[in-house]
Amino acid sequence: MRRGAEEARNQLPYLLEAAERGRSTITTRHGCPVATLVPIEAYGVGPVASSP
Repeated sequence: MRRGAEEARNQLPYLLEAAERGRSTITTRHGCPVATLVPIEAYGVGPVASSP
């Protein structure tokens, strides 16, 4: 899924939920990809323990 930077900022909670479900999001600025939000498992890190 692709989102412009402003749209990604406004939809961050939705994008985080999508990442939890395994979906990646590419963020663009002026149509050029600048960042990717990926599920933590895709980054190579296992489940992260929550802090107390």
